[in-house]
Order: sequence, then structure tokens, then C-alpha cells
Amino acid sequence: MDRHILNLVASEICRDAGEIKTFLKSTFTGRTLWNTEMTDADYDKVIEETIALSVKWGLIEKTAKDRLIPTPLGKNTAAKGIALETAVFFLEFLNNADPRNVSDFEILMLLAMSHDAIPVYIPLKRNERGQGGYLYELKQAIHDSMEETKPVFESVWKISGMLSQEKERAVKKALMMNRWISNAETKEIENSYEVFSGAIKRVGEDFSWLAETLASLAKEIRWDQRVIVRISNLSQRLVYGVTEKGLALSQIRLRGLGRTYINRLIAEGYDTPEAVAELPVEELERLLPKHLAERLYCCSELARKNLEAEGLGARAEVVGDVMYDLFLALRPLFRPEEMGPRFGVTHRPYVLATLHRDFNVDARAPLAEILKGFGALREAYDLDVVLPVHPRTRQRLKDFALEELTAGLLLVEPLGYLELMG
Repeated sequence: MDRHILNLVASEICRDAGEIKTFLKSTFTGRTLWNTEMTDADYDKVIEETIALSVKWGLIEKTAKDRLIPTPLGKNTAAKGIALETAVFFLEFLNNADPRNVSDFEILMLLAMSHDAIPVYIPLKRNERGQGGYLYELKQAIHDSMEETKPVFESVWKISGMLSQEKERAVKKALMMNRWISNAETKEIENSYEVFSGAIKRVGEDFSWLAETLASLAKEIRWDQRVIVRISNLSQRLVYGVTEKGLALSQIRLRGLGRTYINRLIAEGYDTPEAVAELPVEELERLLPKHLAERLYCCSELARKNLEAEGLGARAEVVGDVMYDLFLALRPLFRPEEMGPRFGVTHRPYVLATLHRDFNVDARAPLAEILKGFGALREAYDLDVVLPVHPRTRQRLKDFALEELTAGLLLVEPLGYLELMG
């Protein structure tokens, strides 16, 4: 229920404990489940405990009149969809750790021990538990990286020195992900942890979300930008199962170019897309399956024509654009007739703009120039500019004192895909 409470405050739907209670009780889940299991006193207790914890960790501010105001950190937490317990766990780590001395394995252990990692299932057989499990491998990994005194690792142990089943599973996930982002062979990882590659990749994707959340929280509390970038990169590496050097190659959208072939290219010294692009077909065929080496996959006919102009038309194949496919699939659900009236733009032309990329909003100069451009567009063509504002962008407008440049623009809350396309 804590996620719902924080979301209600972050979205400013509810401004005090009473409004939260009324809203929760009126929902479908409230009427069919919570109201049958909880008394008014139970509701009050959960809501007050959640508010108190959120206030303690800076997610919510409480006024003298008990009004609840979401902080940028609280909005960020709500937007990521993590449990309050996970947010507190991450913030406690961020507030106490030395950013200059944080390792990838330490972060992986942190993610694995979080509340939101518990539902990320992997099997844990009887022979993998206790002394026959991952106790020795964990100790060895910590010893090799000389991180025995770090709180994240100390928190794993019980007084007896043994691991609970829940912690054993967390340790297995962390060790497996540590190998996943190394140059270890996929088959070797499968055999070591008795988990198939598809399940390993799924764990990597779930951990990627948690790592990105950690990076986002670190940014809110002003951690060193270089460390934040490294955590964000770790998030991407977890998706593709690659080393730091392999991250650039993982961005090549080539069907079938997985971690095994990426590691093979890196081992040969080809660690950038540019280096791979310059390789002759014969060398590519030596390193990659023939169908990968010979074909150039592109998302549109225009891209194919560009390759044709470079003399590569015979190797080009249009495989489609997944975003355009998504657009076509969901197009019947768009409701443009509802969106105009919602924002009061039915009587004159308007444009919809989005502004959320870090390189556009995290520095004053580009953000100011873009906003000036929106204003000039509005004046030159006598139209409205509807601008959904992400919480981070709204905070940057305040930080950089640029709010006056938004005068005349229609600032609205962030929109979902169907609303945005409508």
C-alpha cells in the first residue's frame, strides 16, 4: 500500500492523510479487498507510518497544518515505481557510502538485497544452500575486491555466519549478475548457476530497472556525476550482459549480435561501432556468423536508400521499425477528440512538445535556448505550445530560474503514451 500512498501524494491527488484514506477506501481494491481486511484504525496506522517514513527520508514534506507536499526526491521515487522499503534501503546506502569507492559488485549486492528484487525469481536447489551453496564464492569475491568492511556485505551475514534462504537467493543473483556483465561465456554461467540464459537475461533486465532507479536517486541527492553515469552504464550493461567495453557495441541494433559475439569482437580489439563498420566482410565472417556479417539491417526504406547510395544496397535489408509498429498497433486507442478539450486548445492550432533528455534539461544554456525557441514558435505562427513537464525538468526550471521563459506555454503533467499520441 505504501506505493499507492506515495503516488497519491506525488501526483498531488491527495494533500493530507484523510484524503488518502478516503481515496484508498473508494478504489476497486479498497472496496473488494482492503475494506474487508482492515479497520479504520488499520488504515490510519499504515498511512501515518508511511507518511512518517517518507518525511524522515525527504520524500514528503509536512506543513504545520499537516498538509503533505511531495519533494523532487519523492516524485522521482514514485515515478520509478519502487516500494518505499526499497527507496529507504537505497537512500540509506547513498547517504553513507563513499561515491569514490563504490564497486559494481557492491551495487549488484545492494540491488539483490532490496525489497523489489525479492520477486525476481531464480531457482535455488537444496544442494545450493548452506555450506554447499554460494558462501565460499561470495567470501572469495569480497576478499578479491578487498571490500570485507563494506556495510552492504556485512549486512548479508547472520550472527551464525550462515545465510537465510532469502539471502542465499539474493547472493546467487548478485554473483550471477557479476558474471553476466563480465566476459564469461554464457554457457559457463548457465552451468555454474543452473539457470538458463533466458532467465539470466530476465534477471538482468529487472536489475537494470533497479540500477537506473539507484542512479536517479543518486542524482537527486547530488552524488558525483561521474559515478551516476557509471551506475547508469551498469544499468545498460545488465540488459545486454556486457563489459564496460562492450557497452558501445551493444547499442548496434543488429539482430543476433548478442554478448557472445560482442565479447569476441572486443577480444580481437574491435570495441567501437566505428571499428566494426570499417572491417571488411571477410574479417566479419571470421568473427561473426555469416548472416550477421553480410547483412545490414535498417528500419526504413529511406535508410536502405542511404546504404544504396554508399554502394551497400545489396547487403541492406529493411526489417521494420518497432516504434512505428507500436504506433500502428495502438492507433485505434488514441483519442484526439478528448485531448484538445482537456487542455483547452480546441479553437486554434497547437503543437505538442516534449523536453526531458538530460543533455537538454540538465544545463541552463540548452534549456533556455529551447524554451526561447518555443516562445518564438508560438509568436511567429500564433499557436499554442503544449509542454508535458517531467518532474526533473520542472525542478531544473526552478534551479536555473527559467520559469519566466515558460510564460505563454501550456505546461501540463507528464502524459502516458496513449495520451501523448492522442
